[in-house]
Amino acid sequence: ETPKRMRIARFTHLENQGGLTSRGDLTSEVVLWEDTDEYTSCCHFGGGIAFGPDGRIYMTTGDKSDGSLSQNLRSASGSVIRINKDGTIPQDNWGFATDGPGGVLDEIWAYGLRNPFKAHWDLPTNRFFIAEVGGNEQAIAWEDLHLGANGENFGWPYCEGPCDNPDFFGTGCSCSQHNDPI
Repeated sequence: ETPKRMRIARFTHLENQGGLTSRGDLTSEVVLWEDTDEYTSCCHFGGGIAFGPDGRIYMTTGDKSDGSLSQNLRSASGSVIRINKDGTIPQDNWGFATDGPGGVLDEIWAYGLRNPFKAHWDLPTNRFFIAEVGGNEQAIAWEDLHLGANGENFGWPYCEGPCDNPDFFGTGCSCSQHNDPI
């Protein structure tokens, strides 16, 4: 059985007679990227995907309901993954540039996300927006909107909402280390 993992794949389009008869050829699948970890829970897989102004593929991944994975730089969970269209890793990715091949996952562009379900490049302003689901404690939960950047740590599970949020004092949330949502 094929492991249940997040992946980015490319398929060949079959025009057939056009319209509703067009299909992707399932036998043509080329896997460009695959998570090293299998699904460990029912939830928090993220899944925003977009081409950036640099022509590269950006995909947001959730923490798989384990907040500690968002800060684990050997896991793709809770991150923004950035790859070239052919599946290779850009050498200016934060993960690659941090320590070269190996160690920190080379495909990590940014990290510290809970469940980034939507991602969009606003090409006229060259900004990458990431929409993220807030925590389960309704009294202190925030639905965050982040501006993505190479090497950013968005703070989950230490921060939610503004980095100086008093509900997260004593958790490790620090404005000097974590990106504030907009």
